Amino acid sequence: MWVFKFSFNKTKKYPFSLSTSIGYYQANQNDDFEFAINQADALMYQIKKEKKAQR
Repeated sequence: MWVFKFSFNKTKKYPFSLSTSIGYYQANQNDDFEFAINQADALMYQIKKEKKAQR
């Protein structure tokens, strides 16, 4: 699994910010779509929590 992260407006020049992530998950034949979405969701919140702790 890999995650690509991009953040916009790090310099605070604009009155809004934008962040996006793209991830890849190689499912095995026993995984269903809901399981894959839950895995991606959990990883997203883990990364957000780690990022917030670094501030």
